[in-house]
Amino acid sequence: MREKISACVITFNEERKIARCLRSLAWCDEIVILDSFSTDRTLEICREFSDRIFQHEWMGYVGQRNLVREKAVHSWLLFLDADEEVSPGLRADILREFEKGTGKYVGFEFPRLGTTSDGGSGTASGTRTSNCGSSRRTSAARRARSRTTRWPCAVP
Repeated sequence: MREKISACVITFNEERKIARCLRSLAWCDEIVILDSFSTDRTLEICREFSDRIFQHEWMGYVGQRNLVREKAVHSWLLFLDADEEVSPGLRADILREFEKGTGKYVGFEFPRLGTTSDGGSGTASGTRTSNCGSSRRTSAARRARSRTTRWPCAVP
């Protein structure tokens, strides 16, 4: 039996993008949403996908990310921005790795595809799936024990 995954999403006025994001996370064992008091339909849409919705005033990206991490039930966390989605290939890759067992890994990195502020396209990567039980290790140690997937996360 594979280890369980909590998807963590931070939102604020994301009604145009959030459904696509959450639909792509339906395979996760839990979806946890931390909203900064959206004034549009974001919460209404989120309720279609999860009952694990919390609100908190904006504390900055790191503060919000730490708070949503605390709300997650499972030790493996998948962080996704509200304007991103997990592609079918990435989902299959993650599930395949978890079915085999995470073993020595404390995190998985995958690239993020999207557009840059000047309208061009680009990629960035970072640890997006991590084991909360390993969070006390230094970031260098986490990177050394992370695996990079071949499938990107898509951003329109």
